[in-house]
Amino acid sequence: MGDVVAPRWRAARHAWTVGLTLRLLAAVGGTGYVHPDEHFQSVEVAARVVLNMTTFTPWEFGGDSDGLPVPTQDFQPFVPCRSMSFVYLAAYPAMYVWRALPTSVQLRPWSIVLIPRLWTVALSCAHDNVVARVARLAELPVPPVMAAWSILWPTIVFQSRTFSNTYEVFWVTLLAWFGGGGGQLRPLLRATTFGALTATGTFTRVTVLPYAFPFGLLLLAAAALDLAPGVRLDVAVANRPPFQVALPRMVTTVAVVTLSFVVTSAALIAEDSRHFSSPPHGNVDPVRVVVAPWNLLAFNADRDNVEQFGLHPVWTHALVNLPFLLGPLLWTVGATAIEGLGPLLCLSWKRGHPSETRQPAASARAILLRGALLGSAVLGVGALSLSPHQEPRFLLPATFGLTVVAGPHVCALSRTRWQAFVGFHLAVAGFYSLIHQAGVLPALVAKAAERDPHHHLLFYGSYMPPRFVLAEPAQAYSRLGLGSVHDLTPATNPADFHQRAEATLARVLRCGGGEGHGATPKLSLAVSASAETPDLHRHLGELGLGLGIKQCYWPHFSGVCHRPYTIPFNFLRSSVTPILPPSPFLCGPLTLDYLQEFPPRSLDDLQLCVYRLAHPKNWKRHFCDRNSSAAAGGSASARAAELLVD
Repeated sequence: MGDVVAPRWRAARHAWTVGLTLRLLAAVGGTGYVHPDEHFQSVEVAARVVLNMTTFTPWEFGGDSDGLPVPTQDFQPFVPCRSMSFVYLAAYPAMYVWRALPTSVQLRPWSIVLIPRLWTVALSCAHDNVVARVARLAELPVPPVMAAWSILWPTIVFQSRTFSNTYEVFWVTLLAWFGGGGGQLRPLLRATTFGALTATGTFTRVTVLPYAFPFGLLLLAAAALDLAPGVRLDVAVANRPPFQVALPRMVTTVAVVTLSFVVTSAALIAEDSRHFSSPPHGNVDPVRVVVAPWNLLAFNADRDNVEQFGLHPVWTHALVNLPFLLGPLLWTVGATAIEGLGPLLCLSWKRGHPSETRQPAASARAILLRGALLGSAVLGVGALSLSPHQEPRFLLPATFGLTVVAGPHVCALSRTRWQAFVGFHLAVAGFYSLIHQAGVLPALVAKAAERDPHHHLLFYGSYMPPRFVLAEPAQAYSRLGLGSVHDLTPATNPADFHQRAEATLARVLRCGGGEGHGATPKLSLAVSASAETPDLHRHLGELGLGLGIKQCYWPHFSGVCHRPYTIPFNFLRSSVTPILPPSPFLCGPLTLDYLQEFPPRSLDDLQLCVYRLAHPKNWKRHFCDRNSSAAAGGSASARAAELLVD
């Protein structure tokens, strides 16, 4: 195998540079839109607070519910479920940098999208350094580990976007480093740091806990055994201190970690409570204590709440999402697990009687760290599989542990498998960076470049448009709520579109509000080609609107499809449909919305079209009169319009 391994080793030494370059290109030129959370759980929130912009604050941060699933009656709406500590780290520095830039740079709409991405890429470089250090602690060759890690499509895509899942990987990696003995810290200081990092990670994403647990056990093992560098596992076990000596050390470690966790959590709770009780940042009673992770767990404990985002079978993470994240790297995970855990299973744990089996060449600390990395992935996947809502990005921390232990085997892949490994990850990274929902941001950038406050852009059949891209001052739109961009996508069919569009137009025109907003606004509709149907055109006509000149953005893949459609994979559809209930939010391997997001029938479906909505000269008066008449009749659309206006 030497003639095959040598070229892979030489290539591995340059793979990190290639991966970082691709990560940077994905940040700078990637128009793809992976998931709404990349904007609405970080930059969209920070832009409102730091830059005083008109943005959409999701219900997770105690804001709006328009366009998102609403909690059930058992869970109080608008209770913050996300901590501001993540926003402070992921978005605040970028917003302050953007605010300090010259006006000539701020006038370029893409700059406010680019700077948070570059901040995440910069942090990911520091994170790569920690990944390399963890590999050294595990006594694994660093070049192939970094080669595998940097080429993974989750690394290229997610570590150039402001996802909370990305920062969850950062925290888990730091926990692996400190739990594995990195940093040259004294035991008490190491335990204190471990507890503080666990608390901070928990307030970023509560799912950090199952991923962190094996590294906590590793910290306890370090307190009970001699895990100095170079000490073999059989020697460490044979020379372990008596139980009466090891027990106080372990109890002290647990107490210090717990105290550090509690103190850090209390500080984060105090800050969240202060922020969400301070208008206009939130609407929480000042006397209420906001414990964001607990609120999130309470929300997810209600199956009715989770069902609004889509339900998945218990095997989705293990059989669909994890293979999708790792790709061909999954081929090596089984062999790596056997190799990594073999010494632990074959070792005799009787003091003074080491096993006669072949002793591992790695030290005790390295063997235990490898086991903890594998255990973190297994425990994380297993714990998250208990949730009925499963998305691939929830398993990003598992990809870290599996890539570190399986990375050296990448160099042993045959040339065909090596090419399949690289090709798969580059193809998926290109899809999410350049094609998936890739028309939304360019359409917003074009709208922002106009700087016309009377031009309103309505989106339908795409992901929610992030408002921070427009950089609209909050004062200019205080009477219009969400500014000049409106999302109609929550409508699940053309009839819902009619009702929602009428309500939105009533708000824009201020019908029945007692005062107008000046001249009749200009209207445009951005609609994914896959969601454009004859019924849509008919409902626009009923509203007195006609489609004018359009501008198309290609490529733009959107799985939202209201057309009659027959999936070519009938055997897959027929076997899975009885298990998976229909939902536009189902997440899976192709587009993060599998089995409900359909492949395009032609290249014409791969575009986002922005139509100018033509209307008669006296359209505003006729629309308001019709809306008032409908209100007298008590129609559902009029009630929705009245609610939005008020």
